[in-house]
Amino acid sequence: MCIRASASWCVLMLAAGTTLAGQSVERSDHVPNPDTLWYHAPAFFRVMIELPEDFDSERTYPAVVALHGFGSSYASFRSVAAALTDAGFIAILPEAPYLFQSSDVDGQYSWGLNSWTPPPLTDDPGLDRRSTELTVTDFIPKAVERVRERYNLGPVYVFGFSQGAVYAFLTGFYNHDKFSGIIAFGMGGFSRDWATVQGGVLEDANHLPVLLGLGRSDPMVPYEDAERARDLLSEAGYRVTLNDFPGGHSLPSAELTRAVQWLLEVHRRR
Repeated sequence: MCIRASASWCVLMLAAGTTLAGQSVERSDHVPNPDTLWYHAPAFFRVMIELPEDFDSERTYPAVVALHGFGSSYASFRSVAAALTDAGFIAILPEAPYLFQSSDVDGQYSWGLNSWTPPPLTDDPGLDRRSTELTVTDFIPKAVERVRERYNLGPVYVFGFSQGAVYAFLTGFYNHDKFSGIIAFGMGGFSRDWATVQGGVLEDANHLPVLLGLGRSDPMVPYEDAERARDLLSEAGYRVTLNDFPGGHSLPSAELTRAVQWLLEVHRRR
């Protein structure tokens, strides 16, 4: 992905209930495996907003919430933001709330307190589920509300890659009265039960158009996962599109362009 980011940046701070982790300055040789506890507390989070180049504060603009992948940050989505703003959308890029650190990844973020990561952020599946619920039904929707305080937003869409795609779909599904469409690239493991673990039935959000994208050579997500997701959503009454491409676990610029064109068509049909 290499698209020039030419729009203006603005930073808003989001006040929301979330989970915070303690930070240590240096490793202690006396406690090689310290215990980790998580507690629920209010905090401020950055929400980056990129605007169309000809932005007019008197106009109303459609917007897209773009969710980066696991172990990444909002900065990795600047090319996505540029493609969106070039098409006339306001791009909203929240940063995932949970700091993730390992020998391979340092100072990057996760959308949930995942119990499946190596090493896991928590060994409590219940806390994992609770963190997902907070992100999907509280953190991301509140980020949009905060942006609405400053900008005139029209319809809002949600876009995600990899782990961000999972949270994009869940955010749209559980807040289907607040979002107008979902784009999910590199989303694996989809099932009817997985999508409705917090309640409801899959048909609840079938008025939302959905675009799925996956590389046919993705080493992390079998292409059959995308086909199964497409079929389940179609059976549930969704207008769903599956874009495949000859690549791996990535979002190539050509596919990003194709996704933006899909988004423009969906928006024009409203």
